Amino acid sequence: MSSSVVENIVAKSVSFDSIVVDGSSIGHKQVLTKKGVAVDGAVVIKSGAITLPANSLITSLSIVVTTEIAKSGSATSTQQVGTSEGTGDIVAGTPGQMQTTGSDKLVVGRGNSTDVSLARPGGPSTGGLRATGAMVIEPGKAFHAAGVSLFMEISNSASKTFTAGACNFIVEFTVL
Repeated sequence: MSSSVVENIVAKSVSFDSIVVDGSSIGHKQVLTKKGVAVDGAVVIKSGAITLPANSLITSLSIVVTTEIAKSGSATSTQQVGTSEGTGDIVAGTPGQMQTTGSDKLVVGRGNSTDVSLARPGGPSTGGLRATGAMVIEPGKAFHAAGVSLFMEISNSASKTFTAGACNFIVEFTVL
């Protein structure tokens, strides 16, 4: 991509998704997304490592179902975020926030977020991602001076497995 110098800009409105200044994205919101696919017979859908650079401030974590997630039986699904697989040291595992009952499939468009207005602006049956409660970043876990790899997961209780489906794991952050 080439660059150019602009002397004057006259505009009624200007909007940017991201701005890079002198090769840096410091101070601008960034988004990383990883797809998680349910493997038939597995009890966990995993994001894999989502790596953030040094001095990252996590502003939002979200999970959105993109292909209906089916389960082998009635089981409560739990989402969590950690600095290694199977841990919830960033967002503790909270059962049932992505579904009303254990027998519910996780339908397209359902999910959860640390952004309360996105998670459930109209309550669990109407708005946003229809979560029954928003995910919460643990105290002192939003800023990472040394950078960090995040691992986001959805798991099932009672050893009930996933049989199909997919979701996106989304991390929004700003480098300070």
